[in-house]
Amino acid sequence: MVATLVFLGTALWRQEFTLQRTYRTGEVFIYDVKSEITVQNRQISVKFRSIEKTSEVEPKKVTIELTQTDGVIVVGGQTMAQPERKSVNTIAPSGRLIKITGESIDGDNYRRSGLLTLEFPTKPISIGGEYLVRIRADHAVGSVDAEKRYTVVAKESILGREAVKLKCVAKELGGKKPISMTQDLWVEISTGLLLKEVVVFENYPMINDTTVPGRIEFTLRF
Repeated sequence: MVATLVFLGTALWRQEFTLQRTYRTGEVFIYDVKSEITVQNRQISVKFRSIEKTSEVEPKKVTIELTQTDGVIVVGGQTMAQPERKSVNTIAPSGRLIKITGESIDGDNYRRSGLLTLEFPTKPISIGGEYLVRIRADHAVGSVDAEKRYTVVAKESILGREAVKLKCVAKELGGKKPISMTQDLWVEISTGLLLKEVVVFENYPMINDTTVPGRIEFTLRF
């Protein structure tokens, strides 16, 4: 009996499944985003709503319109409203970032987004498995060499959806102040939709060449 249970547990552990995002033109998803950063020993809280609309789906690229709205920053007990921000991300079906367009887009935008963006495995995965994603530097946009190592942790139910939990250790391999981050991600198995992401980071680039440690969390709103 014990041997049978061990066999079944091992079989379930090794069961392979495909994880890939299904994109549909016109679909809209909204995430509640909150972040805590430390700047010169001061805690700063940031909250906003991220609206993601898939505006075009092509065989080799997907265009997503991003709107950050209802943003507030809390510093020293004072709350300041933030203006709405818009940008457009072009990504490959695998999740790889191709291009960002919008106001005041620079190399730091590509560095941050390149590490934060979920990328999918090219082969079926199983619990306990790993896959590695490498990002090549693109001097035209200001990005540097980086890598993201994903571990498939478990299958879990979250927000009423069946998901796989991934852990990602992402880091830049060059530059003066390389970004590093650890991400916990919950991804719906049937669609590849990101349900929740919790990120702890170091050397996150801000304005005026400032880098900060902190944490950011994305949660899909239904």
